[in-house]
Amino acid sequence: MEIIKTSNFVSEEHSFYSNEGIYSYVNIAQLLLELNSIVKSMSAGQEIANFYTAERSLYEPLKKILEGHLPIPNLVNIENVLYKMNNKRTDVSIRHITNVSKGRLEKDLSCTHFIEIKSLFKGEKLSASDILDDLRKLIECEAEYRSVGFFVLVGLNEDLKRNNQNLTKLGSLGQNTEPFEVSLDDTLSIWLRPAGSYVSQDPFVFVWEVSVNNRFSQNRSGCTFSVFQKDIF
Repeated sequence: MEIIKTSNFVSEEHSFYSNEGIYSYVNIAQLLLELNSIVKSMSAGQEIANFYTAERSLYEPLKKILEGHLPIPNLVNIENVLYKMNNKRTDVSIRHITNVSKGRLEKDLSCTHFIEIKSLFKGEKLSASDILDDLRKLIECEAEYRSVGFFVLVGLNEDLKRNNQNLTKLGSLGQNTEPFEVSLDDTLSIWLRPAGSYVSQDPFVFVWEVSVNNRFSQNRSGCTFSVFQKDIF
């Protein structure tokens, strides 16, 4: 495994372990809000209200931002194959640090966070069923990989308003602050926890943490990395 570069850490004394160490918490939910700046960069020189790009074009620049804040390279995957889930794919995922040397298509690859993104730019439509499919996939990931799931919606305000009826499962955009329950079908309800939003100017970005239970711990929305110094006496 590559040596973790401690210079990438915002370091504090680690009080939980007997051996002294340092740790860093990387808030993944907050980094996902950088989709606003990504889209602004992509639309440079154009009127943002008329901007359009395919959702998949957002994956690579988002990967670069995430990897810029994680302690070692190659922790972020694009369109990861989920072998435990009939070879479904997820938009973006973050590997467990012990899996950094594994190939992207290895069947036992383990991830800590899965991210599903939906975008709404000029003239696009987003169906309620597409949203529910992504939420259901994240719940399956949580069960199969013991992971944290994020659903992200990025879009222009006018396009969000135009699709408002199909977004009702996501609650009141930018207004909810507490977890709320969502029914996926007659047999399954899940929970969404608003984990961040950017609504100052286009494009708007909304992030939810997704779980089958309403038990959201304080640090689930990010990754904690630790380095320890072993006593030599």
